[in-house]
Amino acid sequence: LLISNITTANTGDPEIYLSWYWKSNFHGENPQNGSGYSNPALDAKFNALAVEFDKSKRRQLIIEIQQIILNDSAALFLGYPQTNIISSTALAGVKMYPSDYYWVTDLIKLAGK
Repeated sequence: LLISNITTANTGDPEIYLSWYWKSNFHGENPQNGSGYSNPALDAKFNALAVEFDKSKRRQLIIEIQQIILNDSAALFLGYPQTNIISSTALAGVKMYPSDYYWVTDLIKLAGK
């Protein structure tokens, strides 16, 4: 069993994150895959994705990768946390983004400063 918090689309392209957590970890070359999950068909999709630059083809490969992970029940997704961000008129530059990587930025300042 492994409990982990994975965000795969925070950059707009989930390749690196999907690959880290789901591509096979043979001989320790992919240590982010802590679950030990392995599927040769999925690895082939990751290898194709790594050299594909056409946006529509990349999108289709990413959909196929995610579907394999779901079909294999490679993970039990327990839930998705709901997050609230609260601000006040004392702050300026506070924006809610879809990824937690960008919630607190250098753009947040005391209002009027």
